[in-house]
Amino acid sequence: MRQTRARELRPAATCPETATYTEGAEGADRGAATVVVAFAVAMLMLIAGSVFMIGAVASARHRADSAADLSALAAAASWPWGEEIACDQAQWVVERMRMRLDECRMNGQAVHVVVIAPVSGLGQITARATAGPVGADESG
Repeated sequence: MRQTRARELRPAATCPETATYTEGAEGADRGAATVVVAFAVAMLMLIAGSVFMIGAVASARHRADSAADLSALAAAASWPWGEEIACDQAQWVVERMRMRLDECRMNGQAVHVVVIAPVSGLGQITARATAGPVGADESG
């Protein structure tokens, strides 16, 4: 049987200042760069996913606020015909914006609405708005 000797490290270059030592074809660091790159790609994907989720939530929040504001204005414009017609107008606006009207009530000439907007995969966001003449709702 042939005996195997421990592998000797030998310089890859002749100049001692620039010499690097190798272990031959089966180096101890083989595949280390792949692990580092895989980890870096995973971190970048995690950061990108977080940024996209924050963007989705911010977009849904703005859309919900807009829907609440517009539906409150539509309902306030219809207040002389009563709460039912005013809230029907608010419902019409909210449905066109693909959201859900959770609450609509009148307090004199002021209309209060609550709109719920879905956030894909994350839940829902609630927005509130009040519209009417200045001083119409002194109760807050």
